[in-house]
Amino acid sequence: MERTRFGTTDLYVSDIGFGCARLGGLFQSADKPGMVRTLREALAAGVTFYDTSDMYTQGESEQVLGEAFHGVRDQVVLASKFGYCLPAQRQLLSRVKPLVKPLVQRLGLRREHLPSAIRGSLAQNFSPGYVVHAVEQSLRRLKTDHLDLCQLHSPPAEVLAQGDFLAPLQLLQRQGKIRYYGVSCERTSDADVCLRLVGISSLQLRMSLLDQSALPDAVKQAAARGVAMIARECFAGGLLAKPAEAQDLDAVLPDDAEREAKRHEISAVHAIAKRGGRSLPELARAPTWQTRCACARPPRCRMASGKPLPRCARARCLSSRHTGIACPNPPLFAVNGLGSGSRCGVASPHDKYRQESLRA
Repeated sequence: MERTRFGTTDLYVSDIGFGCARLGGLFQSADKPGMVRTLREALAAGVTFYDTSDMYTQGESEQVLGEAFHGVRDQVVLASKFGYCLPAQRQLLSRVKPLVKPLVQRLGLRREHLPSAIRGSLAQNFSPGYVVHAVEQSLRRLKTDHLDLCQLHSPPAEVLAQGDFLAPLQLLQRQGKIRYYGVSCERTSDADVCLRLVGISSLQLRMSLLDQSALPDAVKQAAARGVAMIARECFAGGLLAKPAEAQDLDAVLPDDAEREAKRHEISAVHAIAKRGGRSLPELARAPTWQTRCACARPPRCRMASGKPLPRCARARCLSSRHTGIACPNPPLFAVNGLGSGSRCGVASPHDKYRQESLRA
């Protein structure tokens, strides 16, 4: 597993990360010993970056990570997030989860089957007092005395503009409870405001074969400022991990036109994968489709025919001459899903070129 410097920090991380949103929870079939075993196997395979949140599975995700890496804390980079507040219903569920989970599994219930009255609605809090409280609770669940990276979790634009969270984050940094802080953005459009924040070390943005909105501007601007980029949802919320017949777009895209457009995009990506002799998940995480850095001077990439790639494809190409070591700009890496982290997929679903076309 390759290791990459995390922006301009002194952290070095595996360029494949482990997304921990599915660790634990009522709807996961794996038990805690199985999840702990998976995490330890990931570390043994060279994965050192683990991204979680205090609201993932009502805090159970952090607890499982704390159990898995207790005693080997210095071998992993732990990133967590704060900002969401669990409603009373979910707080109650977290306490009775051991009793309820077997019943949920037996009945085959899914999250969307639960009435909204049971799920409750999430609220957000980025006030200075809550920032300190949330971080201290995360440290307790993770069984550690510090977070390597502390991230705001999908903050609204007005919260970012006010910046009231900076003072408590800087206080926690001076106390040694967090090493660096960043923002996990809900919208790519928030990246510009985030990059102007004092002391920010990372941005987390959606990047996948179906969502490349961060590539034209956000990646380049982050590289210019030495801010690390984390690509999230590289499998597009599961759309690039499931066969077409298993996808329930009706449940996630109620608009007919949007749903049909998404089907067309997924079909186009399927065709690209088939021509390259790969499955769709393999294509979504394949290193040869990745952008490793946002260089002002793009790699000298060529198509299989020997002709230069179009400029848009050159900027997306992985070149051995532009690694995290050789390139002065900070590289991208990504986290995605339980045990299936990957670097950022960047081939356009409308791209006419075969997989070989994006090789240096």
